[in-house]
Amino acid sequence: MPMNGSRFLVAIAILSIVLGWGTAVSFAMLCEGIQEEAHQAYLAGDYDKAVRKSVEAMEFDPNYQVPIPFLKEVLPKAYEWHRQRSAEFERVGQWENAIEEYKAGRR
Repeated sequence: MPMNGSRFLVAIAILSIVLGWGTAVSFAMLCEGIQEEAHQAYLAGDYDKAVRKSVEAMEFDPNYQVPIPFLKEVLPKAYEWHRQRSAEFERVGQWENAIEEYKAGRR
């Protein structure tokens, strides 16, 4: 099974801990890599993935502060994207899809 970016970074972090390179450096590298994935998702217009990846980076290291200003920019765009999609679903009478979009925008 091929490794995606996050799995590769986790493997590097674990390897560096095992080899004694230090957890601080390992988690910093891991968080930076995950945050770069978030930035790439944002540039591609995938706001949900950008948010998920930023949260993932902070879950690895709660002291990693880089995602905070990024999330302040991305979260309103993600919410607005879902709001517009739900409004469009409402307009054409696709009520179940509209509800799912409203729920997705609130997550």
